[in-house]
Amino acid sequence: TTLPGTTMGPMLHGALSLTPGAVASGLKNNTAGAKSLPNQWFVDVRDCSRELFLALTTPSLGGKRYLVVAERFDWNQIYGIYRRNFPKAQVPEDIEGSEPWAQRLEFTESTEILGGWISLKASLTLVRAWVTESLIW
Repeated sequence: TTLPGTTMGPMLHGALSLTPGAVASGLKNNTAGAKSLPNQWFVDVRDCSRELFLALTTPSLGGKRYLVVAERFDWNQIYGIYRRNFPKAQVPEDIEGSEPWAQRLEFTESTEILGGWISLKASLTLVRAWVTESLIW
């Protein structure tokens, strides 16, 4: 069983559902995403897919639960990544008191299976692939 965290990254369809919509809202100077999606653990959708594929196709991985998380996140981190990578975007001010989720998780085995994770920064810099130009400028 794979147990993914908040999944971000490129989308295959055009409709912005909960997480992509929350993430995209920050590029429109809107904090609605931060209000609807609390700070927690992040995983890129491609890592989530790889972990699930390996769990389904590798017999020795069967019968276990794997936490599929790369790193903690908070909205100030996301807004900072946007400011650095999308200088023309209208990004909200940092949220006072926002901190990464304090809960500690053990996901060493998942990390070993994948050999590493796509970072939050790498995942969010692909945001142009699934947010239209009109949302950014």
